[in-house]
Amino acid sequence: MISLLLGLIIVCSSFLSFEEACNEIDHRALLIFSSGLLSEPTLNWSSSPTIDCCFWEGVECNNETGRVTHLLLPQRDLKGPISLSLADLTYLSHLNLSYNRLSDQFPSSLLSNNNNTGVEVIDISNNQLYGELPHSLFSQAENLVTLNISNNRFTGNIPQFHCNVSFAIMNLDFSRNEFSGHIPSGLGDCSRIKKFRAGFNHLSGSFPEDIYSTLSLEIFSLPNNGITGKIIPNTFSQLTNLVVLDLSGNPLGGSIPRDIGKLSKLEYLMLYDTNLTGFFPSSLRNCSNLRKLDLGSNHLEGELSTFNFSSFSNLRVLDLSENQFYGNFPLSLYSCTSLLEVTLARNQIHGQILSKIAQLKSLFHLSLSYNNFTNVSVTIRNLMGCERLEILVLASNFFNESIPEYDEKFLSDGFKNLKYLSFCRCQLKGRIPTWLAMLKKLVYLNLAFNQIFGSIPPWLSAFPDLFYINLSNNLISGQICKELFNLSALISKEFTKGLEGKYLEIPIFIGRNNGILLKIYQLSMIPRALYLPHNNLEGALPSEISQVKLLQFLQLYSNNLSGRIPDEIHELTDLEGLDLSNNHFSGEIPTSFKDLSFLSNFSVADNNLEGQIPSGGQLDTFPSSSFEGNPLLCGSILNRSCNDDDHPRPRLIDHVTSSKICPEYMIYGMIVGVAVGLLGGGVSGFLFPIQKLKMFSRFMKLDLKL
Repeated sequence: MISLLLGLIIVCSSFLSFEEACNEIDHRALLIFSSGLLSEPTLNWSSSPTIDCCFWEGVECNNETGRVTHLLLPQRDLKGPISLSLADLTYLSHLNLSYNRLSDQFPSSLLSNNNNTGVEVIDISNNQLYGELPHSLFSQAENLVTLNISNNRFTGNIPQFHCNVSFAIMNLDFSRNEFSGHIPSGLGDCSRIKKFRAGFNHLSGSFPEDIYSTLSLEIFSLPNNGITGKIIPNTFSQLTNLVVLDLSGNPLGGSIPRDIGKLSKLEYLMLYDTNLTGFFPSSLRNCSNLRKLDLGSNHLEGELSTFNFSSFSNLRVLDLSENQFYGNFPLSLYSCTSLLEVTLARNQIHGQILSKIAQLKSLFHLSLSYNNFTNVSVTIRNLMGCERLEILVLASNFFNESIPEYDEKFLSDGFKNLKYLSFCRCQLKGRIPTWLAMLKKLVYLNLAFNQIFGSIPPWLSAFPDLFYINLSNNLISGQICKELFNLSALISKEFTKGLEGKYLEIPIFIGRNNGILLKIYQLSMIPRALYLPHNNLEGALPSEISQVKLLQFLQLYSNNLSGRIPDEIHELTDLEGLDLSNNHFSGEIPTSFKDLSFLSNFSVADNNLEGQIPSGGQLDTFPSSSFEGNPLLCGSILNRSCNDDDHPRPRLIDHVTSSKICPEYMIYGMIVGVAVGLLGGGVSGFLFPIQKLKMFSRFMKLDLKL
C-alpha cells in the first residue's frame, strides 16, 4: 500500500515538473512594460519574484518552457508608451493591446527579437499610435500572419510587401489612419493573403497590377481614399474567392464591369460614390449570394424596373440612392424576402407602392424620399403590411396631395414598430392627422415643409418615446400648447434606452451642417429637438418649457410669439441651439442664459427686446447678428451704450400688435388732426402715431366726444 502511494507521488511529481514557472527574463520585461503604463484599475501584476507571471492577467505561457507566448490586454484603458522591453519576450507569438489609449510609435523591435517562433499576431488597433511604419516591416516579419493597426494616427507610406519573406501573411488592416501615397506593390506575391483593409486613409494612384494575382483574397476593402482609375473588366473578376469588395468613396469612374458575375461568392459589393455610370450588367444576377449591394451616390441610370432582382434571395441591404434611375418600383424586388434595409432615395422613380410590399416581412428600414411617388393614402395603407417596419422616409413625394385620415380600427394592427417617420417637403395639405397617435413607439416625426394648418394637438405629448418633432415651414397657428413640454423622452433618458442597440447599414440623413449632410447610424444619435419655425404661432411661450431638460435644440423663429422670454429656459442645461428670432418677444434677455454652457447657436434677433445684453458664459461668443433688430437692446456687442444720457433710446410701439393697434391710432390721429386743423390749421394728424403715448392720453376726452 505504501509502495503504491509512493508510486503515485512520483508519477504526479513527474507531471508537475513539466509546468515551468514564468521565465525570469519575461517576468522582468513585463514589469518594465507595466511600470510605464497608466491604467484604472491597475494591472494585477506583482513585482514579487515568488509570484508566477504566467498567472497574471492577460498573460499566457508555454507550460513546458515557462516562456510568455501571449500578451492579451484589449480594452483595459491602458495609457502611455509600448515599452521596448517587450522585445525581450522572445517567444511571444500573440500581442493584443487593442482598444486602449496607448501613444507611441510602431513597436518594430517586436519583429526583430531573434526569437525561435516569431510574432504571428499583432493587434494594436484603436489606440493613439503615430509616426511612420519602418520600411523594412515586412522583410523582418517572417512568421507574421495578422497585423491590425487600424484606428490610429500612423502616417507616411504603407511599407513595401515582401511576401517572399513574410510568406505567412493572411490578414492586414491599415484602415482609419493617415497613410498617403500609392498602394505598394508586392501584394500579389502573398499567396495566402485573405484580408486586406486600408480604408479611410489618403491613398492615391491606381491599383497595382499584381493585386489581381492574389487569388486567395476574400476581403478587399479600400473605402474613402483617393484611388483613381476605372474598374477594368477581367481584373477583379479573376479574384473568384472574393466575399467582400468595398471601393466606396474613391473617384474611380467607368461602369460596373460586365464580368462582375464571375464573383459568384461575393456577399458584399460596396461601390458607393465611385462616379459609376451606365446600368447594371446582366451578369450581376449571377452574384446570387449577395447580402449587401451598395451602389448609391453614383451616376447610374436606366429604367430600374427592367432589372430582375429575383435571384438575390439572400439580399439584406440595398442602396441605390442618389442616382438617375427612373420607372416604377421594381416588381422583382418584392420577391427579395430577406431584405432588411432598402433605399431608392433621390432618383426619378414614380408610380405607387403595391400591396405586394407586405411580402418583405423582415423589412425595417425603407427610404423612398425625393422621388415622384403618388397616392399617399394607398402607400400608407400598403406599407402597414410591413409589420417590422421601424424607419419610413417618404419625404418629397405625393406633392400637393391631402393628408389621409383613418379610423383607429383600421390602424390597430399597422405600424406597431414604427419609430421614425418623415413626410418632409411633400406639400401635403390638411391637419396633423389623428392616426399618428396610434404610433406608440415613435421617436422621430418630421412633417416640415408641407401645408399643414390648424393648431399643435395636445395628444403629441402622449408618445412615450418621442423626442424629435419638426413641424417647420407650415401654416400652423394658435398657441404652443403646454402639453408639448410633457414629452417623456425629453424629460428622462429612461424612455429611450432601447434605441442604442441596433446599428443601421444604411445611414439616415437628418440635415446639413455647413453644407455637409449629417448622417447617423443609430436612432439614439438623433438630437433631441423641437423645430417649429416659419409658422403662424402666437402668444407666450409656456413656462412649462422647463420640464424638457434633455432638449438640445429649440427653434421657434419666424412666428408671432410674444411676451417675455421665459427665464425657465436656463434649466435646459443640454441646450445647444436656441433660435427665437423674428418674433415679438419683449422685455429683457434673461441673465440666466449665461448658464447654458453647451449653447453653440443662439439668436434673439428681430424682436422687441430691451435692456442690456447679458454677459458671461457662451453669451460672450455670439456675433452681433444674434441680437440685431432690437432697437432697445444695448451693449458693447451692438456698439450701443446702455447710458441713457449718452445715447437716448427710442421708444417703440410693440410690433406684436402694431398691425392691430396702429390703424386705430391712425383714426384717432386723423380725428385729432381735423380738430386741431379746424382750430388753428395745425399739423396733419397723420403724424400722430410716432408721438409718445402720453400725448395720446391728452386727446382721449376729445376722441371720446367725437
